[in-house]
Amino acid sequence: PIITISDASVNEGGNLEFTVTRTGATCSPNNFSVQYQTVNGEAIAPADYTAVSGTLTFTPSETAKKIIVATNADNIVEGDEKMKLRLSAPVSCILAGGVSTLDATGTIIDQTDGTIIVEKYLPLAGNASEPSAHGSFKVRYANPSVTCVKDVKVDYSLTNAVPDKDYTVNISSNVTLTTATIPKNINFIEIPVKVVNNYTVEGDRALKIVIAN
Repeated sequence: PIITISDASVNEGGNLEFTVTRTGATCSPNNFSVQYQTVNGEAIAPADYTAVSGTLTFTPSETAKKIIVATNADNIVEGDEKMKLRLSAPVSCILAGGVSTLDATGTIIDQTDGTIIVEKYLPLAGNASEPSAHGSFKVRYANPSVTCVKDVKVDYSLTNAVPDKDYTVNISSNVTLTTATIPKNINFIEIPVKVVNNYTVEGDRALKIVIAN
């Protein structure tokens, strides 16, 4: 008998189901078997899935069996991730292609919502105002529990007021005049806005922020 194995995919939090199939006739009344084990890829056990290993045994009349690998749901934006299930050490059978090990790929499909929103953040006052009541904008993931495995750069623009005349942006390693970078493993970044006292009668202005991507 010849042993093959199919790839599998599932939304994170579900079970990967790998199907191991026997083809070809068997004249032996004896069982045949293969060893199996999970192998890390971008997906790593135990954070992304539960590692499994063991012996898969077929009776002469059986043609297919399943190996189940449980995956873990999380609140991390990480993209789809892959791991492998490896067959080896065939007994009374051969792996397809005559190889010593045979791999199938398991794809864990990321389901974390990475939507980014922006909100006014004014810890000291209801609104920023001249001469010294400053404020900031908080750019964050909509779900306060969500983070990402890498830094995420967000393009933005400020409108309805004049830079340097009405306000300035406090620049930092994560904030420029046009981009704000949410650091990896963090939910948000603040864009600090300093009000400029221009000694001009001009009425109130509603500084607006626009997210471009």
